[in-house]
Amino acid sequence: MRSRRALLCVLLSLAFALLVPAVALASEPGNDMWYGAEGPMASGVARTALLSSPYEESDMDFYYFWSSGTGTATLDFVASTDPGVSQSVGVLRTCAGFYDSVLDPENEGDLSTEINLTQGLYMVAVLGDAGDSPYSVTVTGDTITTVQPPNGMRPLGYVEVTETAASSAKAGARVLKPRYDYDAEIDPPRVVNGRSVADEDWYKFFVTSTSDVWVGSNADAAFRGDIYNSAMTWLGSTSNSVRKLHLAPGTYFVRWRYASKTYPSYTVGVMGPYVTIAPLATLGAPYAPATRAAGVAFTSAGTISPRHADTPVVSIQAFKLVSGKWVLKKTMPTTITDYTASAQKYRASVSLWAGKWRLRATHRCSRHLPSYSGWRYITVQ
Repeated sequence: MRSRRALLCVLLSLAFALLVPAVALASEPGNDMWYGAEGPMASGVARTALLSSPYEESDMDFYYFWSSGTGTATLDFVASTDPGVSQSVGVLRTCAGFYDSVLDPENEGDLSTEINLTQGLYMVAVLGDAGDSPYSVTVTGDTITTVQPPNGMRPLGYVEVTETAASSAKAGARVLKPRYDYDAEIDPPRVVNGRSVADEDWYKFFVTSTSDVWVGSNADAAFRGDIYNSAMTWLGSTSNSVRKLHLAPGTYFVRWRYASKTYPSYTVGVMGPYVTIAPLATLGAPYAPATRAAGVAFTSAGTISPRHADTPVVSIQAFKLVSGKWVLKKTMPTTITDYTASAQKYRASVSLWAGKWRLRATHRCSRHLPSYSGWRYITVQ
């Protein structure tokens, strides 16, 4: 696997490629990696800290801020005046697994410069010699905000992927957690039944409401990440870039391949307001007595989990056996009450006419794809 620090150094175009992760003192941010960035930074409010490490000669500190739209900002960096200490600052715009350099930290020392912004998430990286050396960094601009804008995703997390045979097939696709980077690598070809088979890595993610979704990557130009829906219709690709798609609710796949005979690592990520790793709510089957007199109402109830912050919409569907086929005859809204710390209860009054019936509950919201409970059977006489 490629080291995380080496990835950042390539992105920032610095000569820090040989650095390894450092453990920082408590008197400074101590994140050392972009996924531990502190923030959000407020416009005009300085961040003052130290570059320090008890183990390494160099260190990195990361901060983040959001821009609510297109505009400009002023970046002011006051470097340490300690003798022999070198410090610099850079800025990245990040979306999904892709990082685009806005300001390369090529100049050491104090810096005051203007940067162009669009709506999104930005990272500020302070780099240099570690020796309890102080610095101050400030971003000032009308579009800088501490409130997350629609296209300004949260700072990313990080997951290092261990290659498995199953993950090289669609059926073994890894679930991409939104706002996390997945760092992996394409393996050399495998020999299967005497044939050389190129390695592929498969990922999947779920979208619960029609919305914009960003799929991005940092990788060699020879990488190709193809994006498909559940019917395996090709939707686009990403290669060292970010791809914006407008997607309907459903399951989506990313298939990674490499067109070279070398096998370096890559980073892939996905972001979107309705991208989730838990696409379905769990519904308990609605209660129904084994038999009931025609026209006599009864209360049908069950549970839904996880517990929703807002009121979930749950309906009970009643199917009647007609000429050997189950036919939907009634759909009844339910009322919702709290039940446990992790679940809520739905209930509705049900009245049916003579025949054989079966009931189920159904649910759908902006955080969950449509889901259904098991069946309850009832004979109405």
